[in-house]
Amino acid sequence: MVPISGSVRENVGLLGSPPFEIPRSVERDSSFDHLKQGTGCAAASPPRTGTTSSPFCWCLFAAVDVFLLLIILTGIAADLYASLGAAAIALELLLIPLFGVAYWILVDRIVRGFKPSARAVLLDL
Repeated sequence: MVPISGSVRENVGLLGSPPFEIPRSVERDSSFDHLKQGTGCAAASPPRTGTTSSPFCWCLFAAVDVFLLLIILTGIAADLYASLGAAAIALELLLIPLFGVAYWILVDRIVRGFKPSARAVLLDL
């Protein structure tokens, strides 16, 4: 709802019906004002060491690679269709998800360098 009568409100949000004001900033927000000046922000964040184009290109390469490999698998199934009939298509439909999962697991392991993943504890009892 947008109020069409009453005083003009500034630097507040409105929530609810009837609407009540929510301040845009509170006093605790000013405790970080020292980071806005000087080298506060630069010291708080680490320097950027590269661009995002290299990981993007590797992800694109992996996606195109799996697409081309699945096209090859489909071509093999089409070649086998003459001798096996519908069983070749059924076998392909079974192998495509299995191959896809195995491929992305292999890509993940290559990216991690075949090291075991660190266990993340969601709930420490």
